[in-house]
Amino acid sequence: IYTSVKKEIKNRKILGVGIGVPGVVNTDSNRIELSNLLKISDYPLGELLEKRLKIPVHIENNANLAAYGEYTLNYASRTHNLFYLLFHLDESNNLKNTGIGSGIIINGEIYHGDYYAAGEMGDIFNNILMSLSSEKESLFLSQSLLQLLKQSGSSEHSQLLLTLGFKIGELISQVINIINPSTVVIGDDQFIGQTEFYKSIKEGIRDNLVSFIRDKIQIMASGFGEYNVAIGAACISSKNILSYEYFHDWMKLKK
Repeated sequence: IYTSVKKEIKNRKILGVGIGVPGVVNTDSNRIELSNLLKISDYPLGELLEKRLKIPVHIENNANLAAYGEYTLNYASRTHNLFYLLFHLDESNNLKNTGIGSGIIINGEIYHGDYYAAGEMGDIFNNILMSLSSEKESLFLSQSLLQLLKQSGSSEHSQLLLTLGFKIGELISQVINIINPSTVVIGDDQFIGQTEFYKSIKEGIRDNLVSFIRDKIQIMASGFGEYNVAIGAACISSKNILSYEYFHDWMKLKK
């Protein structure tokens, strides 16, 4: 990471860097608590990069960044609360290893929870997959979500994909009922918003919302595509750099 970032900022006036990480990120200590995908834990990434780059570095969970960027640029003038469902589509990962997470914005701020793990959905997603795991579905589960979205596939696999989407929507509808946002955004780094899978998630959400809010909440696909996390990283990094407390703490560090 250091080498690529250093190359990017050469001969540029860069005020700070924002980095999205798949996993649990302690934003107070600027370190990765746990990332199964990166296979690291208790890693002071922010501190190490700040010492090497000599500029402020802010690390955050990637789904939280996607949520924050979407909120800041598209919805801040209309709502205070937002729920973001993020998929990472990787051809090399089967369904069980699909990256899935969520970001929660409450009163305009990222909600982290007491242990910085708010929105983590990996184990929950695996539990949903287990409900589809009979022998005849083994081929379905061995494929990546990206492959399943791209191919027309068998009618059986198409139906399983719709069932999976509905179950995901059904599950997160309960979170939406509790936090009561006006906006739900579904995003990825490819094209979920153009698929029947996306529609099945929306259906699962709508069918399980409490009646009072069912017609009030808007469910949208992200318009940022592969840049969703990067845009959020730029937004949160700018906010922190320009904050009075962060700026003066950084100046003390420089001395």
